[in-house]
Amino acid sequence: MTSSLGHYTVAYLIYKSKKTLSLPGLIIGSVISDLDILFNYLTRGYLGRELLHSFVGAGILGTLLSTLLTVFFYPLVVSTFFGINKEENRQVCKLSKTVLFSSFIGGFSHVLIDSTCHNYNPLFYPFTKQSIDILLLPYDWRFSYSIIEMLLFAMLLTILIIDLSRKGVKGLWKRMLVGGY
Repeated sequence: MTSSLGHYTVAYLIYKSKKTLSLPGLIIGSVISDLDILFNYLTRGYLGRELLHSFVGAGILGTLLSTLLTVFFYPLVVSTFFGINKEENRQVCKLSKTVLFSSFIGGFSHVLIDSTCHNYNPLFYPFTKQSIDILLLPYDWRFSYSIIEMLLFAMLLTILIIDLSRKGVKGLWKRMLVGGY
């Protein structure tokens, strides 16, 4: 149940460790699994976390959805709300193996992080709906959630402080949302 900012933090750290990946693909991929609320609503509770919080679901459906959102909507949203040049952003977000792979990695990171702090982890759906809780360290999801959320928030603050001290405010949104600059 890590927040979107927590998932963003991990996506950004993955990007910083491998700058040949697509930061927009990683970002969208890392939050797309939380669309499971929509599936839960549409199926009247029959399907929820299973589809996008499993390795198969995040790997196939999550990758497909996040790639489409990255290519078709991300440039428009980021340029509208953060003033980043739409054409530059479109170039970074154009359909490619890099965007596809980055979306895949982002989705997997979401599933792995959430499996450390959720009370239901259907990691092997559609093979089983059983919760796999091996990554829930103290076997108390509320405690794990608090620890993970605080850790990711502290990491995000550290990232921002380091970036701002080195490069200043100018271009911050572009560096944090598009990368490569």
